[in-house]
Amino acid sequence: MNAIDNKESLTRKEWMGHYDTCYKLCTGTDRHELGLYNCLRASFVKQVAHIINTKLADLKDVSLLKKYLETFEIYRSSARAIANTSQILARFWIPSQRASKKDVREIAPLSIWVWREYCYKALKEQLLSALFSYIERDRNGAMLDKSLVRDMIESLNAIALDDSRKFYEQEFEARFLEETKAYYVNESTNFLSSNSISDYMTKAEERIKEESSNCEASYKDTLAKLEQALNFALIENHMESLQATFKSMLTADRQQDMTRFYFLLSRVANGLTNSAKTFEEHVAAQGVAIVKEQASKKTAQAAMKSAISFIQQVTNAQHTTGDQTAELYTKYSAQVDQCFLKNSSFKEAFDKAFVTIMNLSAGKFTTLLNFYLDYLLKGKAKIAEEEKAAQLEDIARLFSYFRDKDEFAEYARRGLCKRLLARGSGFDETAEKNFISLLKAQCGNSFTRRLQGMFTDAEDESIARVKQRFQEWNGDSDKVLNDSFWPISGVDKFPLPGQSSEFVASVSKFEEFYKHETGGSKQLRWLYNHGTVMLSTTEGKAKRELVVTPLQASILLLFNQKDAWALNEIKAVLWPGDQSRAKLRASRSSEYDINLMEILKAAIQPLACWSFTALERSTQSPAEVQTEAEKSAKGGESEVDAESSAEKINDDDVFTVKIDLKKKRRVAFPAGSAKQESKQAKQDQVAVVKQRAFEVDAAMVRVLKSRNVLSWTELQLQVVDILKVRFLPQAKLLKARLESLIERGFLDRDANDRTLLKYIA
Repeated sequence: MNAIDNKESLTRKEWMGHYDTCYKLCTGTDRHELGLYNCLRASFVKQVAHIINTKLADLKDVSLLKKYLETFEIYRSSARAIANTSQILARFWIPSQRASKKDVREIAPLSIWVWREYCYKALKEQLLSALFSYIERDRNGAMLDKSLVRDMIESLNAIALDDSRKFYEQEFEARFLEETKAYYVNESTNFLSSNSISDYMTKAEERIKEESSNCEASYKDTLAKLEQALNFALIENHMESLQATFKSMLTADRQQDMTRFYFLLSRVANGLTNSAKTFEEHVAAQGVAIVKEQASKKTAQAAMKSAISFIQQVTNAQHTTGDQTAELYTKYSAQVDQCFLKNSSFKEAFDKAFVTIMNLSAGKFTTLLNFYLDYLLKGKAKIAEEEKAAQLEDIARLFSYFRDKDEFAEYARRGLCKRLLARGSGFDETAEKNFISLLKAQCGNSFTRRLQGMFTDAEDESIARVKQRFQEWNGDSDKVLNDSFWPISGVDKFPLPGQSSEFVASVSKFEEFYKHETGGSKQLRWLYNHGTVMLSTTEGKAKRELVVTPLQASILLLFNQKDAWALNEIKAVLWPGDQSRAKLRASRSSEYDINLMEILKAAIQPLACWSFTALERSTQSPAEVQTEAEKSAKGGESEVDAESSAEKINDDDVFTVKIDLKKKRRVAFPAGSAKQESKQAKQDQVAVVKQRAFEVDAAMVRVLKSRNVLSWTELQLQVVDILKVRFLPQAKLLKARLESLIERGFLDRDANDRTLLKYIA
């Protein structure tokens, strides 16, 4: 031991001499194993005492740590050499003694035990104080050798022997965690008193990363407990202050601060619960602000413009002017992904916020979203195919937030119907089918079956062959559709006995041709408010083309006969006789009541009052000649009301031809007025309400038929679960439909328990 301590090496002869001595003491007739063992133990104790007295007694702090580690390594090397020379003792005698004497150890572990008992314990307080002082100096910014801490921890693990984990916890970990917590509680409190929350979060993040890095390098077994101590001192201890500033981070859009905020609070149990709620409220408030702006748009034309603006805001699309709008959906979904690392609490909060926004009654988002969908699919946005596909995906995502998806579906179905029948220049069949696929992926085939049915009917090969043969023979392109697939209202099925002679000939030819092709088994009903007619005219030397409906074409062709026509005169020609209404049988038990004058006004309004015009009105309505005194007496007329009055068609209006296409060669006119569109939307809403009643009835009967007897509460839960993919039925509707089913004899209440319901076969 002295030789190694003095850094002197043993020769092979010397080493073999020691080995031979041990061998003889353990194998001769006069054996001295116990004496040899005790002698070795005494040598270790003597060597440790010598080390303390000559090398460690007068040292302190870092010098003590370094010398302690240096002498420990030399001592271990000496002990290993002795263990190697006394292998004969370890091979036979020690195993035989350990069965009865637990304090007998292998030679190498014996040397470590002696070091722990006689050196480490004697210097323990000095060593640990020096170690923790060294760690604190490192935290305070001194450039120190971190390997010293690692080596000291390794030395503690080396002398632990039997229960290394317990020894490590008692000697180092418990005190380390306590001092770490106290250090950072004090530092964080002082730092916050003179710095902003933003600066504090930066500091806290740096501290956590520094401590984690040091822990991984030196005492990684303590990492989990160290994180808990840091979380308490740096986060939980200041939770209220951190959460109080989160809303201002959202308002000011401080991305880096929000990222750090999430990094810190995600480390604490339930640390993000309140913050996620704040995020939800903030996003919802941004949406409500947009809703208030859209709610001020009273007319359908204004709603169309606001719909484009709204969806562009929500989806981060481009305005028609090319300016980047305020991002809503894209902005906050990006925050969830980037700042909050797709955390489930924030994703749920984001979804809840958009559910709130998209279902505000004042927003009318089902209408707005369909306005924009129609605008996009008609090709009016003038954007690349990739951007169009991306915006359709955005619309489908927004659609997923509707509680009442059936209302949107009905509007989308009617819009698709018009686009399929018109097949304008901007019609994009691929985009239409892709959007249906997006809806199908969210809600299933049952939700999109009727949308797909229109495409299937329009592409019916047997009918297509008939139309192709007629087109080759006559030159016209007529569509024959199955009435059950298309959302064609009764108003659109009006007759047109006074149509132009050109139409009469074409209609008669096709009816005769179709009757011959089908054997007269099917009845045709013409839709004069759908389809397109191309009319040519000249404006000076320039040739212009007007794309209009058959009804609008019949109106315009009248001006070939004379220059000016009163509205009543036009009606008298198109519908001869003194009739203002018409009745059409829908079925054996019902019929349509059609106001012909309203149909005429709706068709002529775009021709005279749109941004492009084909006709000009020469008389004013009473609303337009209202005096300023009358306006003042009524408190003034709003801009929206004035706009509506200017576009209103009156019975005594007189029209003359005035082609104003603003230098465009071809213009496609709308099929009807904005008022008609608004009225149709209300009718669609009524139809949706009726359809919901049927679906609730069917769901209730289906559930009770399978269960036979069920409580009212359980029935409501199961019906809502069935219907939630299409709409969220309200308790009032469920109760009303229950009473209706009971009255009609499908269900009944239990005689003994009124809360129980039973199915009547």
